[in-house]
Amino acid sequence: MAGLFKKDLSQEITCLYIYLNFMRQKTIKQLLSQATTKLDRLDAEILLAFVLKKDRIFLFTHENDPVTFFSKLKFSSLVKKRLNHVPVAQILQKKEFYGIPFLVNKHTLIPRPETEEMIEIIFKKFKEIHEKKIFFLDVGTGSGCIPIAVSKTLFNEADALKKSLQFFASDISKKALALAEKNSKIQQTPITFFHGDLLDPFAKHIKQNDITLESSFLFVTANLPYLTDEQFHSEESIQKEPKSALVADDSGLAFYKKLLFQIHTFVNSKPCRVWCIMEINPEQAKPLEIFTSSLFPNARIKIHKDLSSNERFLSLSL
Repeated sequence: MAGLFKKDLSQEITCLYIYLNFMRQKTIKQLLSQATTKLDRLDAEILLAFVLKKDRIFLFTHENDPVTFFSKLKFSSLVKKRLNHVPVAQILQKKEFYGIPFLVNKHTLIPRPETEEMIEIIFKKFKEIHEKKIFFLDVGTGSGCIPIAVSKTLFNEADALKKSLQFFASDISKKALALAEKNSKIQQTPITFFHGDLLDPFAKHIKQNDITLESSFLFVTANLPYLTDEQFHSEESIQKEPKSALVADDSGLAFYKKLLFQIHTFVNSKPCRVWCIMEINPEQAKPLEIFTSSLFPNARIKIHKDLSSNERFLSLSL
């Protein structure tokens, strides 16, 4: 009898606790006001909209709506993560890139707006190509945002390209590759993924399948790690992203030099037209240009500026 009484009392206390907290509910406006004393306003709005499963406009049109106790708890948890410098995209596990929603996680670099500018340069280059067979390879693909954005946009605009264009992507990280494949499946893009080091798995695929590249055009896109260790540690906002996706030796140029050596070896064994574009740190533009021209003295090398007038991309035409 005593045990039953204790059980009933416990249930009553629990109900009372929930009731009291319900009575103390805050409105959307109050929650945002409280959160923005510590957090950026935009971040707070994005996190609360995510918790409520609404868009940000809803927060303004329903600012006096009460927020449930459990939603308040979840929002508080997400705010703590953000205050601990976890990127919003990692918290939500999604990020829009070139108008396309992508899944992201702690194993991949979060897509940046600057990289969207690379997509525009790629599309301009496509207009100059007349070869009947085109291979598109993204190395160090991460979340797969570059080949997926290009593939989805091109195939939506020009069905004729489906017969001449093949997409490939590679990454050394199996976990990153798994996410890229998942994003590709969601967006229904026909991309073949390789696990391996930059250009090498694609070159092996060409050789094993005895694929001829005569009268072909090879696109190579790369947004590889290009920060120095010092630059990485000086930037607090990127500490929660995978260091392996951001940092490289040799003043941040190690992976790009390796890729260029691989391209050099590849075109000597499989002659074809090649165009490669790489996203870089603006400080690396001149040294990478010098290195590239020493390896490919007859190539056309161009530095492309981003919207902020920074030297953000280097392209190579062979």
